[in-house]
Amino acid sequence: MKKLFQISLISIMIFSFGNAAYASNVNSPNETNEDAVYVEAVRDPEPPAQISPLSATSVYEFNILGPRYQNSKAFIRYLTGSWAKSDKYTWTETQSVALTFSTNITADAASKVKAQFGLAASYTTTYSVGVSIPADPTKFSKLSYNMDLMQQYIQYKRTVIACEAGVCVQFPDDWVNTTYIEPTSNSYLIVKYQ
Repeated sequence: MKKLFQISLISIMIFSFGNAAYASNVNSPNETNEDAVYVEAVRDPEPPAQISPLSATSVYEFNILGPRYQNSKAFIRYLTGSWAKSDKYTWTETQSVALTFSTNITADAASKVKAQFGLAASYTTTYSVGVSIPADPTKFSKLSYNMDLMQQYIQYKRTVIACEAGVCVQFPDDWVNTTYIEPTSNSYLIVKYQ
């Protein structure tokens, strides 16, 4: 019986040491595990090349649709508020008039029209010494600011040309009809009656 106990004890010890050795072999980083799965790592892709932005430019075409004419003493604005009976008006404030168009157009288009036709952007009238204008005191009146304006009916078309890597594409807009209204140096203070 004593011998049987010793044999059992030795078997248990051998089995325990064998498992410990086997376990240490499984966890060893230097040994190959038969159950391992091989997975090839994939190289991370390089960041994409920077795409150069499109270079774009706008080209304008113009047509004159009517004669250039002068709108003489065109009304610009009233300088006084309410209608009143007054025997005279005295005015000292500076007044300005800018180039305008009969339709809404972009600032870029306005700039191109101005350059194409050599138009003035604005005119300013300065009254360094007060100006007095007589008025009929028996009538209701207001003081108005007036100017000779030059007008012309035109049309323009913008074409955007976009280029990338030596390839250019054109994107034409529709024709736009408008009238430019250009200020001049001839301005007037006029008493208007009701």
